[in-house]
Order: sequence, then C-alpha cells, then structure tokens
Amino acid sequence: MKKINFIYYLMFIAVLAVSCQDEEYEPINYFSDVGWLNSEDDKKGLNTEVGKYHSFSDMSQGTLEHYWTFPEGSDVNWLKGNITRQDTNFTKFIVDTDDTLSRDQTVHILFNKEGEYPIRLYNEFRDSVFYNGEANYPSYYNEEKGVYVIDTTFTVRVYGEMSPAYEIWHVTEEGVLSSLVMDFPVDSVFDAEDTETWQVFEFEAGGYIRYIDKTWDEGIGWPNQTNWNIGGIVPSEVIGQKQYDAKYFAPGDYTSQITIIRDPKDEGAFIKGSKESIIPLVFRVTPSTKPFGVSGNGIEREDQTIQIALTSFAQEFEGLENDFVVTVKNENHEGWSTTIPVSKAKLNDEQKVLIELTLAQPIYNTDIITVSYTGNSILAIDNRVLETFTDLPVDMHIVNLMADKSIYGFESGEFHEAGRPDQPINGWNMGWQQWNLYRNGNSSAITGLSSAGEPTFEGDFSLRLEANGHQSIAGDANSERSWAESPINLPLELGKNYKFEFEYLYETSNEAPDAKLWLGISSWGAPQIIDINVAPADEWQHHVAEFTIGSLLEHQNVFMRFDNGTSPAYVKALIFLDNFEMKEYERRPDTEL
Repeated sequence: MKKINFIYYLMFIAVLAVSCQDEEYEPINYFSDVGWLNSEDDKKGLNTEVGKYHSFSDMSQGTLEHYWTFPEGSDVNWLKGNITRQDTNFTKFIVDTDDTLSRDQTVHILFNKEGEYPIRLYNEFRDSVFYNGEANYPSYYNEEKGVYVIDTTFTVRVYGEMSPAYEIWHVTEEGVLSSLVMDFPVDSVFDAEDTETWQVFEFEAGGYIRYIDKTWDEGIGWPNQTNWNIGGIVPSEVIGQKQYDAKYFAPGDYTSQITIIRDPKDEGAFIKGSKESIIPLVFRVTPSTKPFGVSGNGIEREDQTIQIALTSFAQEFEGLENDFVVTVKNENHEGWSTTIPVSKAKLNDEQKVLIELTLAQPIYNTDIITVSYTGNSILAIDNRVLETFTDLPVDMHIVNLMADKSIYGFESGEFHEAGRPDQPINGWNMGWQQWNLYRNGNSSAITGLSSAGEPTFEGDFSLRLEANGHQSIAGDANSERSWAESPINLPLELGKNYKFEFEYLYETSNEAPDAKLWLGISSWGAPQIIDINVAPADEWQHHVAEFTIGSLLEHQNVFMRFDNGTSPAYVKALIFLDNFEMKEYERRPDTEL
C-alpha cells in the first residue's frame, strides 16, 4: 500500500501575495496539516467572505484521474493570473468559462454570494492509498473501473453583509398571537429618514407586542445573538433574545431597533459581523379604557419588601402607607393572625408599574401574607384611579438550593463514576456520582439514571437505584447497597432551617416489601439523617423532611443508600427518584406570635 500526502489547503485573501501562473507550481502555506479535516466534529470548517477566494492544492502522487468540481448553478468562478497583496478586486482574474470542472493541481475559487458551497476533489489511483492524520481517509475500490478512489468534498461557508429578518405581532394578555403587525424579510428596503411613510400600529396601553427575529431561521448571515432596543418599555435594551414580549404601559409614539450579531467567540460563527437596523414602524400607544388595577400576585423580595405589579404606569405618590393593610398568618401556627404596619409605600425607582411596600416588622417565608388596598389616591399616568383590592396573595421569597433541574432533576443526563481520575475530588465537583457496593462479592447493585421508557416524575431522566443486598447500616461502609451522591457544592449554612423534598416511585412489581432508603445531608458523618421504609405503590410518592443545620463538614452534599430491606439476598429492589429540592425554611419565632 502506498501512503499518499493527500491534500492541504490555504485560504487566500487580499493580504497574501501569490503567483497564479498556469504552468508553474505554487508554493503554499499549509493549514496545520489539514487540521480542519482532522478535527473531530469539523467545527471550524472553511470560512470566507463574499468577494474573496479560497485556494486548494492536491499534493497526491501517481493519480490516474484527478479533478476539482463544484455544482452547476454555484455563484463561484475559477481564477487564474498573478494576484498580489495589493489586489482587492479579483474579478479581473476570472476564467471565462462555464465549466464546473478543473484538472489543475491547485485551484483558486472566487465566491460571489453568501451561502455554503461544496467543493469536490476526486482522485483515482492504481494502488490502495490511505491518508493518515487525526482523521483517517482510506480509499475505496471501484470494481467496475479497477481503480482505488478517494472522493471527498469540502464545504466552504461564505459570509455576506448581514441583513435582519423579523416579524412583529400584537399579542393577547394570555400570550396568544392576535394579529401580524409586520413581516420584514431579509434585504427589505425602506427609507430610514422618511418616517412619515412608516406604518403606524395603534393599540391601548397595557398591550403586548412580540418581537421575533427570523434571521436565524432563514439561514442568512448566521448570527448568534439578537439585541433589541424597544422604545416605551423599561429597560429598553433587551440583550440576547431571539423572541421578546414587550408590554407597553405609557401612552405615546415609540420606535424600536434590532441588532443582529455574529461573534466568533460563540459557537457557530467564525467571521465577525453585525447589523443595526431601525424598525420602520411606529407604535402608537393610546390611553387604556380598561380599569387600572393590579397584575398577578404580590411578590416578596429578598430584602423583605413586597412588590405589587400594576396594569399601567403610575404617577409618583407619598404618604399613603395607611391605605395598605398587610395581613399575616403562618403555616406552622394554625389560627394565629396579625397585621403588620407599612412603614414606607412608594413606586419602584426604575419601573413605575411596581408598588413597593416596606414593612415595620420582619416576615418569614413560612408566613401566609395578603395585602389589601383601601385608598383612592394612586393614579395612572393617564389619571385613571387605582382600583381597591382585598386579600391579594403574596408569593414568598424562597431560596431553593437545588433549583437547577439539570442537576437535581437529572436533566443533564450525566452521572459519573466514583473516583474519576481526571477530577480532583472524585467527580463530585461535576455532578452526581455513584458507588455500587457489596459484601462477599454477591451483590449486583446498580446505580445510574433511568433509561428510555422507564419512569420519570418530570422531564427525561430520573435517578435509578437498584439493589438486591440488604442491611444498609448507617456508618457501616461494607453494607450491601447502591449508593449515590450529589455534587459537593451545596451552600448549606450553620443554624439555618431547611426543607428537603423529593419524589420517589417504588412500584408493586418489586419483590422486596420493605426496601429501605437511607439519606445523609452534609456528607460523611452527616448530622442530618433520613431513614425511609419505602412501601410498594404504583404512584409517585412525595417525601418532605425538615431539619436545622447544627454542624457543617468540609463538603456539603446529599448522599443516599438503597437496599432491599429484610428480604433475602438477590431479591431485587428498584426505586426511581426525581426533582430534589432543598429550600431555606424560616420558622417564625414564638416571641413574634
């Protein structure tokens, strides 16, 4: 077998000096030993811009047949001649031919339009050949011709000037598309200065407009970020959103702007570009004819202020604290109730659709809070009077340390072997890890994620623990069991109360009637232990445990052991777990009842 140096390529642009005489061999600078071909997933490929060209050189030896070709209808040209570094217009080097095939060893191809172009190299050999690089390319045998063939195609992505395409819709409060306001295709032409000719769309304050960037979908320009600047909303700048729903509260005439960006730092783009374009549309927001009221529940913020969203912008106000009544109950104290005075009522400094209430006493996330408004002095900017409301529920601020569903709902689909050699702390810094432990070599415990078709409470994956050993004994490292551990970065705090919740399914098809799930929180020697006898049931069960962190260890996480209870060895027990949550749990002190 002959080993052939198969192909190298160089992307030629105006800054490179190159000789393109017909009869002479052209020395080229190699692109890191066909590095782009050898990359595992060909992420970079070949990239250039409209009006520039690529050069390809076939370095094969002993070919019987050789040619380069591109598909008919491709907006490209062969080039020949002397190209210098001063040349910026390459049209004078175009070969006057409609032939899509060239038998030259080195070819130069000018790209005239944005798109992706397949450039094919075809070679025939008398002997078997093999290109040996990071990616290997063996030849195949063509029995009809009696030759060995290497036939490969290079895809060149050609970038042109970016041009946005978008749709704008009027949307109902329920998020349903109501009417198409504007459909703006790529390369649409309009007069940015002659605003008198622009379309005007009129709607009431409190209405929604949906902005949808279609540039990505149409495959034009290959952007990887969309920004909007939307007049009439706060904040007006919206970063990195292909689709955005904007709610307009204030009457007036507003315009907007779209910016599409192609940033080589992000995956999928390799030549930098951007295009900023005003949207030739005036949004005329008229005063609302609807009542001026609240929108949704109140929300407790981290600083214990309560925010109440309104349906329109409001005018500034002060001295209205007594117009609000805050009623407090507590989930741990049935029958107890009190009212807490409001020490300060005002509009949010930036968003004038939010009322902020500062309370005279502390509140806790186990409180059940409602707010009532009895006044008549808060006005919308169009002078509508805020309607009174009674017992508006407040959603409490609850910190969930396990809110990441990719980890604690297992949706990343990743599960790691214990003691991974490439991780400094046994893989714990990456995600869940597993141990399958046994005694006397007779256990076949299996720890991992659910497979396709197996139960999940939500999403695509759940935690799957299977064991047929017994006697999972706290502190006994030789107990027969399956064992799983969460990442070690759980930010538990000394003295805080927590509520630990999860879903589990232990189906009646299991033979073991009293399998045991044993959990520890805060790693080895964990001060918090949960011991659950799981009775068979064909519905998901919800488990809640409350505890206070009395001591902390070096690494904070959750670990669990699962075994088949009192059943004999080899009686299988299989449990699925999903949607772990660890919420900070604030008990109201007895002194504040």
